[in-house]
Amino acid sequence: MIKQIKLVKHANSNKDIMYPAGEYYAVLNENYQVRAYLLKNGKSRDLISYENLKFLINNIEDLSKYIDYDTERLVYYLNPYYTENLSKEQKSSLIDEWKKVYSSYNLNPKLKKEIKKTIK
Repeated sequence: MIKQIKLVKHANSNKDIMYPAGEYYAVLNENYQVRAYLLKNGKSRDLISYENLKFLINNIEDLSKYIDYDTERLVYYLNPYYTENLSKEQKSSLIDEWKKVYSSYNLNPKLKKEIKKTIK
């Protein structure tokens, strides 16, 4: 119940229109959890800034333990190609960050599989 209240407060703070569809709440929940992770680590709530995306990519294993949804959706959510406000160079740089994370020997195999789809 507390989580649902936090989600509604989060939606209201973003001036979102609340629709009762399940997918809307799922996306809102994902957004809320990633923003909470950023705030917990002293970052701004801006999910689509270059600096925050780089931070999230470099801390993907810790972030994947913090959230309660599938890592496939998380990696998809952090794909720089879906962010319109980044330059081509910034997107390329973030893909390079994904490649570095992917090359980690002790990376969770499920996470590694999802990252591979992003760096293709």
